[in-house]
Amino acid sequence: MQQEPILRTEHLTKRFGKRTAVDNLALEVFRGDVFGLLGPNGSGKTTTIRMILGLIQPNQGSIMLMGKQSEDKRGYLDALRRTGAIVEQPTFYPFLSGRENLRGMATFAGLANDQATHARIEEVLEQVGLAERANDSYKKYSLGMKQRLGIAAALLSQPELIILDEPTNGLDPAGVVEIRRFIGQLAQQGITVIVSSHILHEIQQVCSRVAIIKFGKLLVQGNVNELLAEREGISLSFKYPEQANKAEQALKEVQAQIPWMKSVTHTQAEPGSWASVGSPLLQVEAPIDYAMEVNALLGERGIYAAEIRRQEASLEKFFLELTGEDADFNETSEPAQPQLSTGQGRSI
Repeated sequence: MQQEPILRTEHLTKRFGKRTAVDNLALEVFRGDVFGLLGPNGSGKTTTIRMILGLIQPNQGSIMLMGKQSEDKRGYLDALRRTGAIVEQPTFYPFLSGRENLRGMATFAGLANDQATHARIEEVLEQVGLAERANDSYKKYSLGMKQRLGIAAALLSQPELIILDEPTNGLDPAGVVEIRRFIGQLAQQGITVIVSSHILHEIQQVCSRVAIIKFGKLLVQGNVNELLAEREGISLSFKYPEQANKAEQALKEVQAQIPWMKSVTHTQAEPGSWASVGSPLLQVEAPIDYAMEVNALLGERGIYAAEIRRQEASLEKFFLELTGEDADFNETSEPAQPQLSTGQGRSI
């Protein structure tokens, strides 16, 4: 039986003048998901998140959050109280310490200035790994620490859902890995996470489901493994380029008669690949279960691969095929101001 989504949008549309930023968008996020909202800068990700958080109003469509419809203002506000979010880069007072900034955020969120709130602040500082630096001023924090403090603020109200808009922007590789690890920890605690990003290889490692949008339109949505399952293939390495050339020719000659073989591509191993850099490779788009058949077809023609491996499907490559975009997006981003939701339907 399909569970009820924690978030659903239907026909969600937002226009700014003549430009349609979000166009008839239908999303479903289920409890326990780590859900990736993917797309180039300017694709409507941040606008969608702002509509979900009640920061801007859609021109048409509806949003259901934790069973509450956006038209039900009182009920939807109650759902927002159980939601934490960072929209773009969080902003804090630079001369206050991390702990002092969180106390201010707790007050802004309507939490009582009592022992329980102070204990919660210490708990989230520990949770995001800032307990030892809690007395340092915010201006002394690294980008990664600032991002973690923003996540701590979003966690103050013990949300059931947390939304992170481009949480790894500006971070070095170590910071990216740190945030990825923390997102996994949130999921293990039973918190549903929505993360928007354009760093696709990171999303692939942490997300269970994704939606890809472009120009505000939904292109595809679903389970990451299911979306990529049909795009796994067979990778063959060869000692000499002429062997790879012969293998490519041999397989292409029979490809039309073999329904499970969709394509054959001759390439070279790149840095980080399992084969030596520059080694000739043959990428066969076919289920890995047919690796023995591919090997046999080549063997019948006296062609032998040095090694055969599973070709792992890449979310980055899938995106490129789907959108025609480079995964290293350089589009103009949608106009925005940094905002942080405190779980009260407000922002700073």
